[in-house]
Amino acid sequence: MIAKQNMKSKLRPYFFAIAVIVAQFAVFSAQAQTNSPTTNAPNGAQSAPVQLTEEQKMDRRIEHLEHMQKRLGLTDEQVAQIRSVWQTNRAKLVADRAAFQNSSGGARRMAHRQLNQDRKSTMAQVKNVLTPDQQKKFADIQGIRRERRIERRSQNK
Repeated sequence: MIAKQNMKSKLRPYFFAIAVIVAQFAVFSAQAQTNSPTTNAPNGAQSAPVQLTEEQKMDRRIEHLEHMQKRLGLTDEQVAQIRSVWQTNRAKLVADRAAFQNSSGGARRMAHRQLNQDRKSTMAQVKNVLTPDQQKKFADIQGIRRERRIERRSQNK
């Protein structure tokens, strides 16, 4: 009987350590679920990540272009040129994104470089459509967006 009590008292710290580890794992799992890019379903349940249809993506592009037109004072001709640049480069960017998402290791790094290179190329083509004043405004807007993105990322850490 004394041996059992002695054994229990010796094992008590180990049971406590295991309980602490299990509790930390539960907290970590809960945090990981709340930080995942999902939408909230009814009753607080989590659903799958949101996937936009091609029509929804096009609607967003149109809204983005209208926003650019207002903020930068784009002419109708400039809007048409930017739309043409986006349409010309869209297939390449979609393929780059798919290659990046479906690869790993060194191939993933190469796919990421290609995606960034094609994004920069598209952005350069868009900037060529803008006047010098519009380019300055556009750079200012991009700087503000970059700062906000960095701030959000630092808050999420």
